[in-house]
Amino acid sequence: MLNININMDHLEMIKKYYKELKNELNDKLLELCKTNELFNKFILVSIKNNIYLFKKKKKKWFFKIKIKLFKN
Repeated sequence: MLNININMDHLEMIKKYYKELKNELNDKLLELCKTNELFNKFILVSIKNNIYLFKKKKKKWFFKIKIKLFKN
């Protein structure tokens, strides 16, 4: 397992920002942030810049496509 220094405050911030996601999806997002430093930094930068990375379509959550991200 990778030894990644993750600030617990950051995880709480991610959890609050993505509170609309289902709990299981939010948990997976947090787990990925814990295990992948680059992904964690990416999520934190998106939150800092208020760029929501997901959209809901037909009751399912998806990552936004590049065009939708740029329209934020």
